[in-house]
Amino acid sequence: MNLQRMLRIVASVSTKARRSLPSEAQQVETTKKHWGDEAGTWCVGQGVHWLEHQAVQDRVNEKVSGNPRKNPYVFFMDFLQRRGVSFPVSRCLTLGCGAGDLERGLAKHGLCAEHDGYDVSDVAIDRATRLANDSLLSHVHYTALDINRVQLPRNRYDMVFGVMSVHHFERLEHIFAQVRRSLKPAGLFFLNEFIGPTQFQWTDRQISITNALLQFLPERYRRAGSGQLKSAVSRPTIAEMNAVDPSESIRSGEIVDVLSQNFSIVSRRDYGGTILHLLLEGIARNFDYGNSVDMRFLRALFDLEDLLLDSGEITSDFSVLIAEPRGGS
Repeated sequence: MNLQRMLRIVASVSTKARRSLPSEAQQVETTKKHWGDEAGTWCVGQGVHWLEHQAVQDRVNEKVSGNPRKNPYVFFMDFLQRRGVSFPVSRCLTLGCGAGDLERGLAKHGLCAEHDGYDVSDVAIDRATRLANDSLLSHVHYTALDINRVQLPRNRYDMVFGVMSVHHFERLEHIFAQVRRSLKPAGLFFLNEFIGPTQFQWTDRQISITNALLQFLPERYRRAGSGQLKSAVSRPTIAEMNAVDPSESIRSGEIVDVLSQNFSIVSRRDYGGTILHLLLEGIARNFDYGNSVDMRFLRALFDLEDLLLDSGEITSDFSVLIAEPRGGS
């Protein structure tokens, strides 16, 4: 997700354009274009988005797996091994695969004998296919389709992945029912997701804490790539959200509840982001991973978010969830 870029774009949207909600077809086309433009742009170390910072990745890894060097996907494979699963499993599916980073990453671990990937963006699918071919990954297969209307075959997959994609799906009930239908009896649904406020309708508490921290930070840490100083975060309007990407966090606040209607959550690892996402988006690169002073500032922010989470003052906006169909093993 690209909060900083989104906020720059919405600032230029005309009042007239904001008055009407786009049709469903227009929303799909806007979403396809947006994620076609974004395909393949995310990179750890780049530091534009908060999750691109290596120290943030270390933090996420530790919160999920207990080890800053063990990412959520290796954690998942360890989880599977404890269940007696042998690799490779027969077939996996990724919903919202983007440019195929997940499938190429999992291929290094030999997780799946066959891996399907679906995404709404033709551009993303073309890129994912090319990169898979370049890496000689003949077991990975990509298809462009609208996941909100997906129809999945029964008992086909050993596991289904939704990685920073499910919060872009509007028809959660339909999609989750399709995932349940498609999983084999011992199959699992893995999500690494934004589960925070729907359409970025941040709580007053989130905004006030974030803005107080922005004022606390030295100016050198608040300078965006454009040179503009990040001085405040505000709640976008629904019209602004729809103008940039109608799918962005469209029902994110409902994901866990709707998931629980069809699945039992067998593992949940929350990793915060409630303050850090708003605070660090667009400025994360200013905290040099190799600079001890920068890292002291950044870890102080990590500690503060942890204190707020532990006290119940805020709840986690991001989580890794592993779920099995109700009645499954």
